Amino acid sequence: MMPLCHIRTLVAVAMILTSPVTLALSHNANVNAAPSIVEYSLRYIGNLSDANAFEHTHLLAALGGLANGRAQWPVLFTPYSDVDLGWKTTVSARGEWLENATWTSPIDAGPTAIPRLLELPALSAVFKGFVVYDPLVPATSNVASTIAGVEDLLPIAYRPNDTDSLFSQLHLDVARPGDSDTPGIVVNLVGKFNGSRTGSSKCDAYMWAKETYLDTGLANSSLLAYYVDYFAVTNKPSQPRGFRAADASRATSGNANSSPGPAADRIVQGQQLCNGQSLLSVNGVFEMDIVSTSVIVRNRDTNTTLWTSASLKSRQHLHAHTQQQQSSLCCLALDATGNLALACTSEETNLSTRVYSSSHARASGASRETGDTVGNVTPVETSSPTVVWQTNTHGSGGAFWLWMQHDGNLVLYQGTCCMGKVLWSSGTAQPEKCGVPAAQRRQRWERVQGHLSGDINTLAKTTNHDFFIGHRAFFFDLSVWDDETPNDDPHQPLGADRATLLAIMGSAYNVSSANGSCPSLIHIGGFVPWHYKYVKDGKCGAHCKHGGVETEWATVCAMSGYNAYIDADACCIGAMANAALWQHYPLPPVLAQKVRVPSLADLQRKGYVDASGRVVPNTYAAFYAGDYDSASWLYSQLKSNWDDPNRGKVPIGWAVDPGLSERFPVIYPYLYNTATSNDIIIAGDSGGGYLNPSQLLPPRAVSNIPQSGARAWIDWNTALYSRFNLSFTGFIINGDAGTVQRASEAMYDVFSPNGIVVSLNEDWRGAASRGGVTSGGTPVMHHVMDLPGGDPGTATKNVVAFVAVQPKEHPTFAVFRTILQSATYHYTVATDAAKQATSLVFVDPLTLGALVKHTHTQDN
Repeated sequence: MMPLCHIRTLVAVAMILTSPVTLALSHNANVNAAPSIVEYSLRYIGNLSDANAFEHTHLLAALGGLANGRAQWPVLFTPYSDVDLGWKTTVSARGEWLENATWTSPIDAGPTAIPRLLELPALSAVFKGFVVYDPLVPATSNVASTIAGVEDLLPIAYRPNDTDSLFSQLHLDVARPGDSDTPGIVVNLVGKFNGSRTGSSKCDAYMWAKETYLDTGLANSSLLAYYVDYFAVTNKPSQPRGFRAADASRATSGNANSSPGPAADRIVQGQQLCNGQSLLSVNGVFEMDIVSTSVIVRNRDTNTTLWTSASLKSRQHLHAHTQQQQSSLCCLALDATGNLALACTSEETNLSTRVYSSSHARASGASRETGDTVGNVTPVETSSPTVVWQTNTHGSGGAFWLWMQHDGNLVLYQGTCCMGKVLWSSGTAQPEKCGVPAAQRRQRWERVQGHLSGDINTLAKTTNHDFFIGHRAFFFDLSVWDDETPNDDPHQPLGADRATLLAIMGSAYNVSSANGSCPSLIHIGGFVPWHYKYVKDGKCGAHCKHGGVETEWATVCAMSGYNAYIDADACCIGAMANAALWQHYPLPPVLAQKVRVPSLADLQRKGYVDASGRVVPNTYAAFYAGDYDSASWLYSQLKSNWDDPNRGKVPIGWAVDPGLSERFPVIYPYLYNTATSNDIIIAGDSGGGYLNPSQLLPPRAVSNIPQSGARAWIDWNTALYSRFNLSFTGFIINGDAGTVQRASEAMYDVFSPNGIVVSLNEDWRGAASRGGVTSGGTPVMHHVMDLPGGDPGTATKNVVAFVAVQPKEHPTFAVFRTILQSATYHYTVATDAAKQATSLVFVDPLTLGALVKHTHTQDN
């Protein structure tokens, strides 16, 4: 007999393929229906205070979630941007889903119009009253979103002293509950939490919500929402333990539209660094200086020294003569043998004395031995660590490079721009928990530095709540770190945020997976609210010790251990309205692509394989066009990059996570119907959704769950890949989970047989392996670098530099990742790079996978 757990899994998979909400015989089925949709524009919120803008979008998101999320047809449309209106035009076109819909605007939208909107019969019937949250405990705004979905309520901030607030406009009174005729306050969170339980009013609020709604199954344990709370408005921490919230209206709004931003990159190659000069790391936090006769790396935020060459000097090796050389000119440089040396020249004698050498330091305390390959490195580009310099003279193993990593660590290695062996490392910065150098970490926030302005919804993404409220999601906003208190709650006991976060994740896992007897997946929408909290890259600045890179990775690593994948609505282009409406768009049972995996005859006809059956020794490359691993980014960014006159001229792998179709199915038929033979849809990170796949397999860090989540991941992806005609996974991000091992690859053998892509440092075969083939026959390729956005000229130079150092005697394979770039950008890079590097051949991802598989089959 089939186990009950597996039966449940198969039923869940079948629902993906047959859900009445998203399934139709064709994408334009049911166009004869004629729903009446109320349209209420949110365009006016840019003229409101931050507090009122947050509260208007919050309430309307909840209203839209309740009205649209549980109805057969859309009821309410709240356009917030031109993107919303553009997609309305798409779905209203002739022959489309809402061709016959009636769009009405019975209320003139504006700062005082919401009370009248709530009186409309189509909307007044969907909610039962209000849940009032406490501005002095910002976390209660998220608790209110949870309650709104479970109890059919609308969230309101308690601000009775502001006549413009929704609390005042709706004439609410905490002493007067609502009745059947006049909706009133059903749940009052004001003054409810004071830290008496956890030492944190913030964590008290979330623990109460967990026990009341998540542990009991009232909230949807398979759907969580990670969005910033009311701190985005107040910019004030939660009140410490024991505070009295007699008048929560004292909370005032702050300026949510400014950000200091990181320091600019400073990349200096082929130069010396002398005293009186300094070099910043790429994130502007760490600085390297020549002080007296020592090399010093310090944290500029905390003014602490992380490493100094003086600490590694050995008297039997070096003689610094520091007393005689205080006024000397001391310069640090790389010599042709790869030695990092600090030499000082006396102004009096003009004689140079070597006072420091990395070769001696290796023997007296270096953290890594010569030839260690653990520190394989990523490409040289703007998201990489600062390149201090490199030698022009190449040894047998390539040039010598010195980098200052994002964590302030100095690394000397030999190799190409993309792979090599660590010769020496200062190694005094805090070690990575999973052995992954910070320099190799994915930096989501570097993609959006040009988007740090706009109204509070652009940054706080309150409109995104609608889908999650409509599906009874559990909301939270907590830090993963336990070595510092969060900037929004500095008085809490150390580690309270993390403990609360893991308690929520554990509860969601236990309820959704029947205490582990039937593991299932958890969908988490949202992302670390780095603009406001927890990381030094945003407003927190020097008050936070951790960067955005490590915070993202630590958070995803922890959540993956509970079978959770991330629908990553990252700041600051992550605002998305009306997902509860778009979710109803009827997708066909299967979407077909115009491309197939090439046969050997196809490869020979194109000149990639010679008459003897060997792959011609070129550098074969494919584009990974991302990052469409978030429904909100997919919603607002892809169409403009896709609708480009140069699309179709060069092969591009458009990496779109199929799991995003749950929130925004509208774009998928558009992509598949308009794709050319050079447009290949592939899955992005790390398949159906973003997680660290190794964290699905025991032993599982953080969660320590003994059961494997592999079957749930395989079944979910198998259904999605089948429906969206996918067989290639463009980027597996294992993050802090470390190397992608054979057991992790085996999961992808089932649903991604034509290729998987891993980072250089995450392939168990090693960076120099040129990929390989899994035990199940799936080709494995390497993501070798992210190409900088904006100027295709810089990207072209990076590609050409990569090709120049590849061996000529055998073929090499590479995947170049781009982030939110247009078809013209890819066309320009591909054509210009090919003119300068004649051995470079851009192919589509399926062809690249076929070449890798053929090469390794031949080699073996």
